[in-house]
Amino acid sequence: MLLKDFSTKNFLGRESEFELLKGLALEARAGDASSIFLSGKRGVGKSEFIRHLYNYFFSQQNDAIPFYHSVRSAFISLEDFSREYLGSFILQSLAFLKKDKSMLYSGIYSLENLRLIAEDMADPWAVNIIDKFNEIREDNDGVKLFSFAISTPYQSYASTGLPVVVMIDDFHKIRKFCGSTSSGENMACWVMFENFLQSQHTPHIVAGFHADLQKMFFEETSIGEHLEVVNLPGLDRGNAIKLFTSLCEQYSLTFESELTDYVDMFSGNPFYIRSFMQAARQVRRSLSDDEFWDVYVREVTKGKIYTYWTSILKAYIMRFEMRKPSLRFLQALNEFSSDIVLTEESERLSVSHEELDTIINLLDSSGAVETGFSTLERADDNILNDVIRGLYYREIKRESPDKIRDIIVADRRQKTAVEEIQSFDVIIPSAPKAELVAVKSLEHIALHYGIASDIITGMQIALVELFTNILSGASTVDESYHLKFKRMENAFSAEVETVRSETELKEADTRSFNMIKRHVDDMKFEKTLKGTTIILIKNTGQETAAA
Repeated sequence: MLLKDFSTKNFLGRESEFELLKGLALEARAGDASSIFLSGKRGVGKSEFIRHLYNYFFSQQNDAIPFYHSVRSAFISLEDFSREYLGSFILQSLAFLKKDKSMLYSGIYSLENLRLIAEDMADPWAVNIIDKFNEIREDNDGVKLFSFAISTPYQSYASTGLPVVVMIDDFHKIRKFCGSTSSGENMACWVMFENFLQSQHTPHIVAGFHADLQKMFFEETSIGEHLEVVNLPGLDRGNAIKLFTSLCEQYSLTFESELTDYVDMFSGNPFYIRSFMQAARQVRRSLSDDEFWDVYVREVTKGKIYTYWTSILKAYIMRFEMRKPSLRFLQALNEFSSDIVLTEESERLSVSHEELDTIINLLDSSGAVETGFSTLERADDNILNDVIRGLYYREIKRESPDKIRDIIVADRRQKTAVEEIQSFDVIIPSAPKAELVAVKSLEHIALHYGIASDIITGMQIALVELFTNILSGASTVDESYHLKFKRMENAFSAEVETVRSETELKEADTRSFNMIKRHVDDMKFEKTLKGTTIILIKNTGQETAAA
């Protein structure tokens, strides 16, 4: 397991969570720390977040030893896990105490190598831990070895007085080799972590598949009572646009359509955004709208995102004969949402009620469906649902690739059209009296939507102020302005896209901004690939109807 330095350039939108958790070392020093369950959907960036946090703890504080461990699928026994867990902890501890991060990149150290390093550093606690571990190995007792290994951070604290912040990623994978002892006796030994999760001097940050961990911590045990839950959501729209923009710059990519029109379909998921952009740069440097959809469809039907999700579904639906019923069930959820009657589904899929319950539980654990106390719904994940749609039409309906592309693209475009159906786009040149064209356009469109005259007047005053005293006064010059007028429920908005940055705009004329805010109910700024979109919003008080 190698830990590398990470650039913060594309580490976006995590300021509040990072600020909260970076104080954990100081809390551990004071003996007042709580262990954390870092919750969040697949691909949302939990692993990246933990690695950034580790790098902060290693480089910028001295209150606690940071220890990061990612549980690997390759582990097949308790001894394998225990040896690597203990060895990683000793290595990272010695590297932190020496302030020598190069030790983490210097290759694989055996326990014998680490013992020699510890002796040279005159760290008897590390020598004693390694010697005791080797003694226990001679007993051939995997459970005892596991128990000792996971206790080493606390043993280190007890010997040195220096707290430890433990960060474990992919914790759910522990179940794979904690299922039974060598004698075959069922032994969910991962519950042994409970005692150490309660230590206020060795707090743990635990992450992994949300549904699995929720069951492990809250449904199967009472471990969750000792954990503070911190949810890591998808990036908000502004930060998702920033990530797209940054990757466009990094890969020298441009899109003929405004990419921000499609940003919402990725739900702020950094993994989806990066995977799509990596696939896009393999096509060409400038993509048309059709090429955008070609890349998208390839990604969800045969690319990295497809491989990611099919691997997960295969790992959970291990019985081959259950995969087609599972796929049919997922597609039914796609089409009919929560209106499915489970008794009817059991007959339609030709499976027993017990088998359908098993399918639902496995799909819930995989993250493909979401179950409440009495509800069952598809995952709120546009990309996953397109992966399922593509699989269904290829493997169940046996449709051609071209037909599958048409189905996915038609559905996506329809949803985009529904969202934008009540909007008008206008492009006007950057020329003297441009504000007159803007306000006249606003008047005609607003009247078409049945907007009251007093609301139209307020918006017109705000637009004139925006054009004459802010856009014209900035140092960067637009060749033209892209305006979009939208009718929404209880509101009407005017959007103006400019090449200028938000900072440049706000520095232009404070008095004018105050004037604009007096005539509208809200004013927002959104970063785009080309610059900034200024959004003026006026509440209408009721849903308007087109004239």
